[in-house]
Amino acid sequence: MKRARAALLTVLLAAFAVKIVWWVIAPMIPYFIGGLVVVLALGYLYHRTTKW
Repeated sequence: MKRARAALLTVLLAAFAVKIVWWVIAPMIPYFIGGLVVVLALGYLYHRTTKW
């Protein structure tokens, strides 16, 4: 019984930690996607202009 209680507590703590990490990261996702699009567009333009 004690082992099952410890396992349940560990699972609950892990779920809570994942939830906190998601709360921190979720607001930044649109900025990361926007930055990735900008970097890819600039990289594509640089590649096209230096290819010739």
